[in-house]
Amino acid sequence: LYTSDVHCGIDENIGYAGVAAYKKDMEKEYRYVVMADCGDFTQGAYESAVSKGEYLVDIMNSVGYDFAVIGNHEFDWGLETISIYWDGDDTNGEANFPFVCCNLIDSKTGLRPDYCDPYAIIKYGDLKVGVIGAIGDTLESSVSISSIGSYYFDNLDGYIGKYTDELKNEKNCDIVILSVHDYDDYDKYSKYVETLEYPINAFIFGHTHQSLDGYYRNPSTNEYVPYIECYTKNLNIGTIILEVENKKVVDSTTNHYNKGYFDYYVKTPNKACEDALIVYKDLIELGDSALCSINLYDYDSQSEVADLAIRAMMDALGADVGFVNTGGVRVKKFTNENLTYADINEAFPFDNKLCYSYMTGYNLKEYLYYNSNIFLNLSFNERNILDTKIYKVCTIDYVVTNYGYFIEFSEDNKVYYTEDILRDVIADYLRK
Repeated sequence: LYTSDVHCGIDENIGYAGVAAYKKDMEKEYRYVVMADCGDFTQGAYESAVSKGEYLVDIMNSVGYDFAVIGNHEFDWGLETISIYWDGDDTNGEANFPFVCCNLIDSKTGLRPDYCDPYAIIKYGDLKVGVIGAIGDTLESSVSISSIGSYYFDNLDGYIGKYTDELKNEKNCDIVILSVHDYDDYDKYSKYVETLEYPINAFIFGHTHQSLDGYYRNPSTNEYVPYIECYTKNLNIGTIILEVENKKVVDSTTNHYNKGYFDYYVKTPNKACEDALIVYKDLIELGDSALCSINLYDYDSQSEVADLAIRAMMDALGADVGFVNTGGVRVKKFTNENLTYADINEAFPFDNKLCYSYMTGYNLKEYLYYNSNIFLNLSFNERNILDTKIYKVCTIDYVVTNYGYFIEFSEDNKVYYTEDILRDVIADYLRK
């Protein structure tokens, strides 16, 4: 039973209470149930931002997760911020489940950090299930350089075979699952069925917010190995059911379940999870307090939501031009006429800070030519930009560090950084 890319969707759609209830129902029907998360669970809403993930960890404890894989958004506050939930100190919050990622390496030591395990082992009587966790080795560009620090995501090929052998031969695991926070090119993972001495028995994917499933075929045995990925924000959750005889997988099925299914079929509440939600009731109500009223027609598209952020940045910094990256705007439109801080946090959940530089009109146009994945303020018209005039240009630190040419096209290659977080600047702008 698995979730992925929940992004702090605590009570949205199925919600964690629904996941917990379904887990209880499944435990009545099946002998063994593994509860898994495939990354990006900590970031995405107000409650997670103010608790720096502790709220999410508490709720996941109450659901009864067996492990969680690291996703790229677990780095949003710097990985050390959430590593405290695996430091053995109950006074600062502690996860009851391991944090797994075999290919996360600290360049300072050449080693995996102590708080991150390469795999988890779950025992059910005399049956042992090993789960290797990993993050896609191309996802470093999805993390702000300032947040990723000295870590990098090493190529997976050197790890999957190693840990599969270790789980099978040294740890005597009967079943091995690979849970990877990665995207798009699913075919590249088929080799871990086709070429390993001990092929993977099932695959769990994340990151792309897609609902999909399928099978890899092992040409040497003609066996079919399942894989699955589910949507974000608990829009649905996934299951892989493995039929095991004599400690070997003989059949498998995959399923997705949406809220309609849960509302009709799931009948067993999980009181521990419901109690965990109540603990943070005051925090949720604080985030739901209104900043101002808006006309929803003015914010009916992602570009219009982005325009609000850009106007707020330009107002705060006295800038002539502003832009944000398209991936930094996480809602398609606003749906609440009484806009709250929680709404702003959902749209702009990352701790991106404002920065600015000065560019000639010519360099500004050159920069925009090379960078298409940005939202500009809607009032911007390139035909009004004069080549020799100097413009004050504002954006966020992620754009500077992760997109090309911003520094190169700035006057004297200088960028001025502030400590102002984008969503707080937007909130102040709205209050005004």
